[in-house]
Amino acid sequence: MNLKHYNWTKTIMAKVWIMDTCMYAAVEKQDLKERRAAVMDEAAEAGRSIRNARLSFANYKTKMTSLRRPDGTVTAS
Repeated sequence: MNLKHYNWTKTIMAKVWIMDTCMYAAVEKQDLKERRAAVMDEAAEAGRSIRNARLSFANYKTKMTSLRRPDGTVTAS
């Protein structure tokens, strides 16, 4: 009986971890979509080319990824 309970608990914990990871990834993806839209808006207002705006967004995305700590928080630049 004890071994079954242990396996059940382990399974539940794994499912919770997967759900948390997926939710975090979904939130991060939404944040990047919003940032991409903001960069494109700024580029349109400033008269910059779409290519330069995309490069700017790529630099931002790389920077944010490199500043991310293992616990998921982002350090200040």
